[in-house]
Amino acid sequence: MINTQLNKKISYCHPLFSGVNYPEKLAMSEDGKRLYIVHPVSDKMTILELPQEKPTFLKGQDIKIKNCEQEQNILNWAKDIQAGTNEGFQFNCNTNNESFFTKLPQISNNGTLTFAPSATAEGKANVNVQLLRNSTMPDICYTSELQSFEIVITLCDPIFSLKKIGNGEIVINNELRVLPPYEKQFAKGQKINLFARPYSSNWLFSHWKLNTNDIVTTNPIDIDINKDTTLYAVFIENTVVKLHIDGNCSILMDGQEYELPYSNLLTPGISFSIQVPDNFSHWSGGFEGNNNPLSLKINKGIHLIAHCNTENSSQYYLKKGFNLIALSVVPENSSLEKIFPQVRVAYSYEKGRYARANYLETGKAYWIQMPTTRTLTVSGFQFSNYRAKLTKGWQMVGGIYKTAEIKTIPENCVQTIYEFSDGAYKKSQIIEPAKGYWIYLNQDCEILIND
Repeated sequence: MINTQLNKKISYCHPLFSGVNYPEKLAMSEDGKRLYIVHPVSDKMTILELPQEKPTFLKGQDIKIKNCEQEQNILNWAKDIQAGTNEGFQFNCNTNNESFFTKLPQISNNGTLTFAPSATAEGKANVNVQLLRNSTMPDICYTSELQSFEIVITLCDPIFSLKKIGNGEIVINNELRVLPPYEKQFAKGQKINLFARPYSSNWLFSHWKLNTNDIVTTNPIDIDINKDTTLYAVFIENTVVKLHIDGNCSILMDGQEYELPYSNLLTPGISFSIQVPDNFSHWSGGFEGNNNPLSLKINKGIHLIAHCNTENSSQYYLKKGFNLIALSVVPENSSLEKIFPQVRVAYSYEKGRYARANYLETGKAYWIQMPTTRTLTVSGFQFSNYRAKLTKGWQMVGGIYKTAEIKTIPENCVQTIYEFSDGAYKKSQIIEPAKGYWIYLNQDCEILIND
């Protein structure tokens, strides 16, 4: 059956028509699926299959997922799919962040959304979707309206892996006892406390090894979980070496501060650094010298003594005229006028001749000239260690904060020692505080004066 009403205003989706009246004679089939066009001059008829309405669908919600999750298959994400009854259809998807996916988003004909996030992705991807009806007709009628949604990908919570070397267990946050290997996800930024406990007296805790590199001897230890972390608890059999450090100050061991005395059992062969942060003088015991920081590799038991300068003062009984003196404390200001304001002039002995001195150094001796006899006090930190390489011949040296002897490397370099007292030289066997001395060296050598 043909509807013979001509010149009827027809509105439908075809690029040749826009719904206005045309001079052609038009007729439509009763079922509305065909249009008959009669040319006004030739009476030639054209029959067009009228397209159906545009495809439509109802999109699902935005997606939020973590980057460690597996491939996603979200059933019925697209609903109420209307694409026509006699023709095939498909969904077309594209995204502005393809690198966020190992499998790009796609939608099946039953509305299932499928995609797989990349393990390195973090951020937001916009996804555009259209429903396409299969047809040779122009796209204007066979493509749905463009719809968009978001896939937000966030980082997974970091994984904390706990492993062990040797025989022992770990207590987490003072309540959970675990036997490594142990693995768990923690919220990013969470702090956990771990205590390593040997199984028996046949085993000892040695150290933690963090991410296979950093060694920490503190036990228990606090860990901030901000990324995937692997921690080893290292237990050793009870055949260890002992490190003992005495002294009158604090130390930093691999950056961790400890008050002295300090004692610990360590794995043979372990290396670490010890530093005295303030007022360091020198080491004695298992190591002699003033290296600071001091790097050690422990292969056997060792006993160290850290010597630090402490606040002290020295008394100087100075007669009118020249006096041979030395500093036994380290003053805050080493200028001559600050240490001895009344002194007219000071001389040191350098390379075989006298030199005028405006600043005084510990370990050296000086001739100073006093206008009158006076007793003066010099305050500062105790000077407890002097070490210097000197050449053969006469040298002027000073002592430390207490009476001490001169040692040399090689031994027996000092042939004679003289002090100056009551206007005359006297032989001496020891070095006393605040006094200066002449010494004669029979060869080039290193001298040591310490407590």
